[in-house]
Amino acid sequence: MNPTPEQAIEMLRRLERNRKREPVTAPPDEGDDRESKVRTRITEWCDRQWPPWLVCTARTDKPSTLPVGFPDMVIFGPHPTCIIVETKSKSGKPSSDQRIWEKKFEMLGWRVHFVKTFDTFITINPDANKKETHG
Repeated sequence: MNPTPEQAIEMLRRLERNRKREPVTAPPDEGDDRESKVRTRITEWCDRQWPPWLVCTARTDKPSTLPVGFPDMVIFGPHPTCIIVETKSKSGKPSSDQRIWEKKFEMLGWRVHFVKTFDTFITINPDANKKETHG
């Protein structure tokens, strides 16, 4: 459902007021022993974008129907932005199944980002997610 012109103008006014606020400086993110904390922060950031970015992720409260090793998150921003993320704990390392999925995505021209901190996610350049193809 699209907003009415009046609603759209009001949303833009609110966004402009928010831009004038002083940014809150958070302490450096040094990673977490729980992947869920990093996933939550990424999802919250995506929800705050305008328009909100779409986050596809497996549920953690039920058994997954995704293949073993499939990345934790596939994030869609404004076209053509698509970010594929595998979150890792502070000491976590990719499994062999995750490396296989990384190679499968690379064969299609996409990069899987292994992310241990929210700060690492923020530094990902959406334009760099699609690998160059030759030929």
